[in-house]
Amino acid sequence: MNITIPLPPPLNATYRYGNGKYYKVAKVRDWEDETGWMIKKQLKKHKILEGDIYISIYMYLKRDRDIDSSIKPVLDLLQKLKIYDNDSQITFMNVTKEFDKKNPRMNIEVCKL
Repeated sequence: MNITIPLPPPLNATYRYGNGKYYKVAKVRDWEDETGWMIKKQLKKHKILEGDIYISIYMYLKRDRDIDSSIKPVLDLLQKLKIYDNDSQITFMNVTKEFDKKNPRMNIEVCKL
């Protein structure tokens, strides 16, 4: 399955601490909701992938940023949407970063090994 989504917010803008606990900021929750609907629309019907999984992520960035901080929110969202049961199923991952100032995004390919 192939999907295209907007880049997640940077990791340092994802969580805040207050009242003795960490919480996701509204911007991140909004990204999760909007991106979740985009993924559902692109995939329509799919079966939960079982067994070992391969993921290839192509990041097209407006400006330079760490690739590792952009991956975790995406993997968690794919799990939440039942693309796979658990991101521990991912046994091989390829991540590439390039620059596209006019159209920043992520193209993601997920398949069973």
